[in-house]
Amino acid sequence: MENSLKNGDFTDIHAAYTLNKSGIEKMKAVDEEMTKIMDDVSAIQQKRAHAEREQSRKKRKLTVEPVLI
Repeated sequence: MENSLKNGDFTDIHAAYTLNKSGIEKMKAVDEEMTKIMDDVSAIQQKRAHAEREQSRKKRKLTVEPVLI
């Protein structure tokens, strides 16, 4: 890279810039995908917690109410 600058050959510099730019774009795409996945995981966790609370509430209700035969 240093020699390219000294010699005025910008081919290597352009290649490095292009690689860097494509790497940044890939990182942004991966970051967006990870954000979506984390949102999905959060929604699943909230649904699971809600289902567990409902199940616990139903169990308490069954144990409190007398069974009529």
